[in-house]
Amino acid sequence: MSESKVSAAQLRRAAVVYVRQSTMAQLSRNRESTARQYDLVGRAVELGWPRAGVRVIDEDLGVSGASAAGRAGFAELAAQVGLGQVGIVLALEVSRLARNNADWYRLLDLAGMTDTLIADTDGVYHPGLFNDRMLLGMKGTMSEAELHILRARLHGGIRSKAARGQLRRASRRAQRAEQIADECRRQGGHDADEQCVHEAWPLPAFRATVLGASSQSSRSSGVSSQPCENHWSARSSSPR
Repeated sequence: MSESKVSAAQLRRAAVVYVRQSTMAQLSRNRESTARQYDLVGRAVELGWPRAGVRVIDEDLGVSGASAAGRAGFAELAAQVGLGQVGIVLALEVSRLARNNADWYRLLDLAGMTDTLIADTDGVYHPGLFNDRMLLGMKGTMSEAELHILRARLHGGIRSKAARGQLRRASRRAQRAEQIADECRRQGGHDADEQCVHEAWPLPAFRATVLGASSQSSRSSGVSSQPCENHWSARSSSPR
């Protein structure tokens, strides 16, 4: 059924795979989701597009979909669709493309006018067809509502903790220390990012915080923190 919606005219245009994760933390932790999005290239090939005719837009990795502002990849996608250069847009789910109905319907309008298909893991849709547009509209509404629910849940938990006097905010130093500890642990105690090292090692208190974060994370994962300690010791004794 999905293949029957694909026309020869659409196959002569490009297939575009749109890849997005909302934050850099998601990008580093949810690698399976990112890999599944890149795997949509294979889906486009299955639908009839040659591999050379499939483009990947991934400039919006680590950028929220709550607005089109600041999303260069989404702006590029919308421009290509509006110019009639795209035969199909593939995304893992609607929320990858937009979590804002205004942005979502703008893309649907452009796709409907230029005979561009939209595909996710559930199927292939033509925004110019009433039933397909209605389903895509519902998916967009659910995506926007999901973002609202997630925010309300998060803010509710924060307010509840604050009312009990139990809200604790990590300092910027502690957050930076955790980032450096993660980097050191990922690299097995070898040279971490050069900029992070030079920012951190001249500050003894900061360095102690980093080693503490690394030691705590290592104990929970069963990895020795000694390489990281050696790493910082070597850095602190060497001239800048």
